[in-house]
Amino acid sequence: MLRRELDRPPQPALEPLLRTIGDRYGEGLVAILYYGSCRREDTLEGLVDFHVIVKDFSALPRGLGLAARLLPPNVYYLEVPTAAGTLRCKYALLTQRQFLRGCSRLSAFPYFWARYAQPMSLLACEARETRALLASAMLGAAETLLVRTLPGLPEGTSGKVLWQAALGHTYGTELRPEGPGRGDVIIERDLAFFEALAAPVLARERAWRARSGPRWARGTWALRRLLGKPLALARLFKALLTFEGALDYGAWKLERHSGERIMLTPRLRRFPWLFVWPELWRLWRAGRL
Repeated sequence: MLRRELDRPPQPALEPLLRTIGDRYGEGLVAILYYGSCRREDTLEGLVDFHVIVKDFSALPRGLGLAARLLPPNVYYLEVPTAAGTLRCKYALLTQRQFLRGCSRLSAFPYFWARYAQPMSLLACEARETRALLASAMLGAAETLLVRTLPGLPEGTSGKVLWQAALGHTYGTELRPEGPGRGDVIIERDLAFFEALAAPVLARERAWRARSGPRWARGTWALRRLLGKPLALARLFKALLTFEGALDYGAWKLERHSGERIMLTPRLRRFPWLFVWPELWRLWRAGRL
């Protein structure tokens, strides 16, 4: 099931974006992962979502390279004009080593587990060994996320309920404008895929429950929520350095998913680091983040 999703070709119209990313990182490019709403809905409206895996950050300025190493990933915006219109994407940049670690149990937070456990296409990666390594890591991401969630649920939980709880937990560790039902929409769209990934975990349910009890599972997720929000805030501010139009994108996404509108004043655009705090506090208190 995973291999079928990874081998799913992208829309041909994406080729200019893929070629531009390939030219930008050259021989340092390992793979491009295509996922998100544009892939799910087979549309290029809005922003295309990529994760770009590279060998190292030698192509980045020193300061941005350091930021990418300390708190991956860096997020960038790219647009490419074509005869059919302008293609736009945002992409997260990280090294293969960061990718493998983020998918594993060595990572304490679900930022990578949840993303790389979802359906996506593996592009710009012809080496069979590399494809197998990345695919194995994605299976590990799904397993890690699910076994961290399973002990906190009643026995006999279905794969669908397990995934609903897992994505609900991960959303609680981040600053996201989507409502609580967003994870359900993603799961329903590819239910067979998610149930297939849950099946091996549920087949060993007793073994996983024996390793940690419900109190431990709930307690560790509570700790991830407590620590995850500041990390998400740090990633948000880092994106202001790397993501051209980050404020406009954030305001658009917030309004799209929650109906909440942010007024982007000239002062806020000029000094986002100083004047975004009142808006973030208002959204936090309103339960929008």
